[in-house]
Amino acid sequence: MLIIGERIKLLRKTKKLTQIDLAKTIFVSYQLVSKWERNLSEPTAEMMFTIIDKYQLPFDFFWTQ
Repeated sequence: MLIIGERIKLLRKTKKLTQIDLAKTIFVSYQLVSKWERNLSEPTAEMMFTIIDKYQLPFDFFWTQ
């Protein structure tokens, strides 16, 4: 089972985005994206829904295997 940071990194790599690119699209710093990917912190539920909406992901993207 992937953890949230791994899912964010997978999404970013699949979309061929840098951390800076992803950060700009969701209005956060690239340092925050880096922290998420390294599992030093997690995005808020609101931010997870923002990512889901922005990239047209399944509703349960962060919570399923």
